[in-house]
Amino acid sequence: MFFHHPTFRRVIRLTLSRRYFHFRNAVAAVALMTAFLLLRGIVAVVRMTERVFFSAYRREPITGPIFITGSPRSGTTFLHRMMNLDPQFSTMKLYHTIFPAITFYKLFHYAGLLDLRVGQPLGRILRWMDRKGFEGWKDIHRTRLNEAEEDEQLFVYAFLSPVLTLLFPFIDELFDACHVDALPEIDRVKLMGYYRDCLQRHLFATGPEKTLLVKNTTMTGRLRATIDAFPDLRIVHVVRAPKEAIPSLLSMYDAPWKALSPSLSGHRASRALARLYCQYYGRRRLLEDWLPASQLVVVNYENLVSDPLREVERVYAHFRLAMDPTFQDALSKEAKNAQTFRSRHTYSPEKFGITAEEIKMWVETLV
Repeated sequence: MFFHHPTFRRVIRLTLSRRYFHFRNAVAAVALMTAFLLLRGIVAVVRMTERVFFSAYRREPITGPIFITGSPRSGTTFLHRMMNLDPQFSTMKLYHTIFPAITFYKLFHYAGLLDLRVGQPLGRILRWMDRKGFEGWKDIHRTRLNEAEEDEQLFVYAFLSPVLTLLFPFIDELFDACHVDALPEIDRVKLMGYYRDCLQRHLFATGPEKTLLVKNTTMTGRLRATIDAFPDLRIVHVVRAPKEAIPSLLSMYDAPWKALSPSLSGHRASRALARLYCQYYGRRRLLEDWLPASQLVVVNYENLVSDPLREVERVYAHFRLAMDPTFQDALSKEAKNAQTFRSRHTYSPEKFGITAEEIKMWVETLV
């Protein structure tokens, strides 16, 4: 498993530095990093054994994968979970990304079958973990261990992910984690080789005949590396007005920052994160230059919300995907249910010390 030691060392150094040190954050960082390294070590050992006992996975082709991307809070999860109703696709659940090994896939599968036969005690524990672990996001982004989710945890294991800033709000100082495309080629190749290896294991365990469906809203800093690694990939780019999506994103980070890093959170961190995602907006505009038209479809957030069925059908038509009647029925029901949902939350950039004009300027100037 690839691991970017320079970013790890930088995070530890910044956490303990005179400029950023805060007792609560340091304690949380030590506790979480200890658990993280232990879990990562276990997963790494299991994955090494699989290169012997499940060596056939290394021949697993990844053909025409579909990546759904866009700014967080732009409807990517909604689109992803609708398309995931289609059995022709294989997508990762959250627990898959935490335990990216064939052995764990099989272990959890058989444990689930046994759990059904004995009254689902494990299921109740899992639901309790979901409630406790993701309570703060329940009205922002529904998160469950056993539901389809983006695969960013794979890059967290490599210590090259902007998600690291949830615990370490040193956004400007963690350039490598947020801008993989700027790393030396040797690091990019190793990282994407590790990523391909994870996806091959996933397809081997869940269905080699299926098409890989990935949702990832934080891949923009490694967009070029991803295209180079999977030249036949197809991308669905969901677009929402930055002045709406970015404040909603900041609200997701605000709660953990206040809980774990009270002296580091606030407008400085929020502004740095907003600038980063404005830069991501600019980089995603390059998709039209990097990909043939046949490999890219752009979905407007407002259209997706107002008529999700039409937008999904448009994506399928663009990529010439088959849509069987069973999936059409499930999709119609899901789209109908979704249209009755109305969010109770609104987010203002001013709450985070940012103006809509600044967001517009950053999107236009930061690439």
